[in-house]
Amino acid sequence: KTLEVKGVFTGSVKDGYTAEPIQVDPSSITLYGPQEELDAVDSICVYVTRTDLDKPIAPTNCPYVLLDKDGNKLTPKEITGNYDTVSVSMPVLMNKDLPLTVSLVGGAGATEDNCVVEIEPKSIQVAGDTTVLQTLNQLVVATVDLSSFATSYETTVTIPLDNNLRNLSGVAEATVRVSVRGLETEKITATNITTTGTNRHVEIATTSLVVTVRAPAEISQITADNIRVVADLTNYKATSGTVAVPAKVYVDGFSDAGAIGEYVVNVHFTGG
Repeated sequence: KTLEVKGVFTGSVKDGYTAEPIQVDPSSITLYGPQEELDAVDSICVYVTRTDLDKPIAPTNCPYVLLDKDGNKLTPKEITGNYDTVSVSMPVLMNKDLPLTVSLVGGAGATEDNCVVEIEPKSIQVAGDTTVLQTLNQLVVATVDLSSFATSYETTVTIPLDNNLRNLSGVAEATVRVSVRGLETEKITATNITTTGTNRHVEIATTSLVVTVRAPAEISQITADNIRVVADLTNYKATSGTVAVPAKVYVDGFSDAGAIGEYVVNVHFTGG
């Protein structure tokens, strides 16, 4: 008669830890003996007992017991098994609340000092190997480029979690909101548009470009004379015709100011 060996934990687990299912090897035992005694055996169990467990149980050879259908221990006289003991082990994971955070990339006059960040949920509870969680104090769920928006930004992201960690909270997504405070924006028409990165003869078809500039209160002092728009043509050595080329906007004379968003300049390549 062949039966599965069930691992049963009868001890206690320390607060802040989670005991995983017991692993048994071999997972089944074949019993031999008189039919009458075999009929009385309903299950095979191996019991593991520890107190305030906070570390994994390494593979350990343990005896197993035979139980009847009511869970009572049997002591048959003539039954033998193809194994006398089984190896049992049990993973134990550390539990930890990890705050969720974002990585802010400063730009267009804004830094993390100008921002208010809200994340929902604020944290999640995870379980994992103690050596991993002891050095992990937060989860970065997103990277936000502050130059990509003017005053507010909101997105929903999947919470990134290492394969070795388990999300005990069950929340798979987080909502991120970023607000820029204490800065002002203004649209300025730039006419100083140039190219760099090539010796080829080109014509700049875009003669003016409306850019959105963000800065502290002195933004009123910024004029078109302070704005430079530069298109890098380094990667356009073999290009011909008119192409929309990404451009970078510089605000000269104001180190804490910058342009919001992405800009392109139409460039006509006329010769080699």
